[in-house]
Amino acid sequence: MYLSIVTTTYNSEDTVIEFLDKIKNVLLNLKISEFEIILVDDGSDDKTIKSLKNIKKNFQNLKVISLSKNYGHHKALMTGLKETQGDYIYIIDSDLEEDPHLLKDFFEEIEKFDFIYGVQKKRSAGLITNFFGKAFYNFFNFISYNKIPNNLTTMTLMTNKVKEELAKFDENEIFFHGLLHTIGFSKKELLIEKKFKGTSEYTFSKKINLFFDAVTSFSSIPLKAFFYFGFLTTFLSALYAMYVLFSYFALKITVPGFTTLTILILFFGGIIIFGIGILGIYIHKIFLEVKKRPVVTIKEKF
Repeated sequence: MYLSIVTTTYNSEDTVIEFLDKIKNVLLNLKISEFEIILVDDGSDDKTIKSLKNIKKNFQNLKVISLSKNYGHHKALMTGLKETQGDYIYIIDSDLEEDPHLLKDFFEEIEKFDFIYGVQKKRSAGLITNFFGKAFYNFFNFISYNKIPNNLTTMTLMTNKVKEELAKFDENEIFFHGLLHTIGFSKKELLIEKKFKGTSEYTFSKKINLFFDAVTSFSSIPLKAFFYFGFLTTFLSALYAMYVLFSYFALKITVPGFTTLTILILFFGGIIIFGIGILGIYIHKIFLEVKKRPVVTIKEKF
């Protein structure tokens, strides 16, 4: 059995050495001698690359892909995944929030399934992060035809055939969990405990970008919802217009109507701008995809 381990780093000089030491200990305990570790550095600007080059001198099973800038966690993951050659692929974060020793538990289940994915027993982050995390999963599953489990972690063990299908996706905007749970195959969740280290390089703006990528990649409901909302408001506006005309010609009721007119202009103007914004997001995604530019740019491999 040949095992490929895929992980990513971003400004991880304080944890990457410890992570690799733990991975080596896990593989030793499981008596796995044929393996590769594919580590994708997502444009770190600290000493992560320097540390990895020093490790590489005495660790030939390590393959490092250094990206030219920060492209995002999910794009980095897919980059590493496409480089794997193993019979099984184990995906894990390198920040030590996920315990590498759980690989043993994943292997105990993989013979019966095509992939095993980790789910947090309980979100261990702060109150605000937990709230937005829960809101994200609920909203995504509400508007998307492809449902994903709540509280997913990066930790996943899959067979090579699952990896081969994932590698066929050539999208510019990537939501890894959405892709993984779209392609089918037999799967099982494994409840794990994830430690929260207190700080994260995954900033609020990155989470917002991931939210838009996830929603627009796996759902057209915002477009359809705006269509129905526009139809409804147009219908109600037509009824109101008939009422105004009836009042004016039949009942001889004349009202200045300045306030009503102002409210209606502002209301429908807001709807139009909102709708154009939704269309703009989708058009932007189409624009990115049709150009067929590389998803990432690789600076070096070693």
